[in-house]
Amino acid sequence: MTHFRHGLRLRTERVGHIEDWLGRNARGGWDIRLDEVSDDLQSKSYMIFFERPDDLTGLKWALTLRGMPDLPGHGGKGRESRVA
Repeated sequence: MTHFRHGLRLRTERVGHIEDWLGRNARGGWDIRLDEVSDDLQSKSYMIFFERPDDLTGLKWALTLRGMPDLPGHGGKGRESRVA
């Protein structure tokens, strides 16, 4: 049984590219769950859980330091997705 003990909340308009990144880069198990939806339905908050703490660190690093260039709206400025 997989234990997801590490996680973060991420607000973004799209989650597909993050799922793709996790599929390519995560070494352990992970799970994404919808947490909240904005009133205008344009923005969503997701809870992302990880089996391994280094996968959580990797995603945070990709979002904040590298700007995840393969995500739309991420030219290194982190405009589309915010880690909470």
